[in-house]
Amino acid sequence: MAAPSGFEVVECSDCSITIAWDKNVQDNCLGYELRHRVPGTDNWEVTKFSTTDVSSDKSGRCMYTLLDISPDTGYEIKLCSVDTNGNSQFTESKTKQTLKRAPSGFEVVECSDCSITIAWDKNVQDNCLGYELRHRVPGPDNWEVTKFSTTDVSSDKSGRCMYTLLNISPDTGYEIKLCSVDTNGSSQFTESKTKQTLKRAPSGFEVVECSDCSTTIAWDKKVQDNCLGYELCHRVPGTDNWEVTKFSTTDVSSDKTKRCMYTLLNILPDTGYEIKLCSVDANGNSQFTESKTKQTLKRAPSGFEVVECSDCSITIAWDKNVQDNCLGYELRHRVPGPDNWEVTKFSTTDVSSDKSGRCVYTLLNISPDTGYEIKLCSVDTNGNSQFTESKTKQTLKRGNKTFDLLFLLMIV
Repeated sequence: MAAPSGFEVVECSDCSITIAWDKNVQDNCLGYELRHRVPGTDNWEVTKFSTTDVSSDKSGRCMYTLLDISPDTGYEIKLCSVDTNGNSQFTESKTKQTLKRAPSGFEVVECSDCSITIAWDKNVQDNCLGYELRHRVPGPDNWEVTKFSTTDVSSDKSGRCMYTLLNISPDTGYEIKLCSVDTNGSSQFTESKTKQTLKRAPSGFEVVECSDCSTTIAWDKKVQDNCLGYELCHRVPGTDNWEVTKFSTTDVSSDKTKRCMYTLLNILPDTGYEIKLCSVDANGNSQFTESKTKQTLKRAPSGFEVVECSDCSITIAWDKNVQDNCLGYELRHRVPGPDNWEVTKFSTTDVSSDKSGRCVYTLLNISPDTGYEIKLCSVDTNGNSQFTESKTKQTLKRGNKTFDLLFLLMIV
């Protein structure tokens, strides 16, 4: 009886070889006998299987997969059919090398809005020259292929291999798998992993204002966003741990241009902070913005008050800070209501002291019988401190000169 026709090896993995052959519809075949061995050895290993163990490919050809064989090993393989009369002639043997094992410990360790980072175990006995990474949106048949060499691979703290796939789409699920490549070809692929990239970070993120205990941020409003809230992270640059503040969309205000705003409160004065923001929706967190760094202001001069006024001057006082590297002060005053403050800058040499050692300064040449709002900040090499809370004071009316002259004559 003739051997099965069209016999060939159509696929292999690190532990299996798949064969195919033509279907004979007039055949009374009951089963098959598959023999395999490592070339050069004498003994064939025999696998017997029935027709019910045979599958078909798209063209109707018979297929069978030999399992549980060794990786990275050449095999000689041949097939015969079996019916009630016995075995047919064997096919001519085919030789096929199984694949090397896939990189072990393969996993997705990180992702952004445009990248996915993978890691796998390093094989020190491996003659690997590079890798082939395949990714696709789950569903389609076509994989996109990225080939990279061992010099493109970095290591994490534990010595595991790492690689980052760049320039992919945000907010998209990807299926991803990896194989190694050496002079003999590609290894088995890892089992594929699926990962969703992050949504894009809030756009236009910036620090717009700060005080001695707060930092105010702003970012662009996205009207099509299903955002439920935000996560704001801040830390002192150089430290490892981020402090996390979570807030909802109801905690967000708007500026005049309708940009989103939020104020982080209860932070330290005269301290640099690194700060970044992400949005949160039902699917999780977006990509974080690039971090911004901002120094909070020094505390305002303490004990600030108006201690005296005349018809053309207001005298203020405040506590002396002996540990302060103050170079001078900035005093602002205005008639309550208008936006524009008038600014008076003066140095520490212009400051006098009262009997208790408190600092004193007199603002001159202002209008009589006028209410003024007034506030003060100190200035050093790093800039201005926080302003004091403003105080309001009415200057005196001008005196009646005729009355003053008569009063003096009466005394004389």
